[in-house]
Amino acid sequence: MSRSAKAFVSTDFSLFERENAAHFESLRSEAPGRASEIAEALRKHAIATQPGWPAAEDRQRDLEDHLRFLELVDRVNRRR
Repeated sequence: MSRSAKAFVSTDFSLFERENAAHFESLRSEAPGRASEIAEALRKHAIATQPGWPAAEDRQRDLEDHLRFLELVDRVNRRR
């Protein structure tokens, strides 16, 4: 294993995990409309960088991904 791989594997990610949890907790505690504002800003950025987004193929692939995810969730729920 390379030195960089060993360094990565031995990295203590607890700080990242704590900061990430704190960030998402702050988002949850903000006004409900804040998440919509963030989503809209991301959508506008995507359109600015890829004017044709989302293409019909993108939408179809997204739908298929969501359906696969729902199947996985259903499988987990049936096993409980």
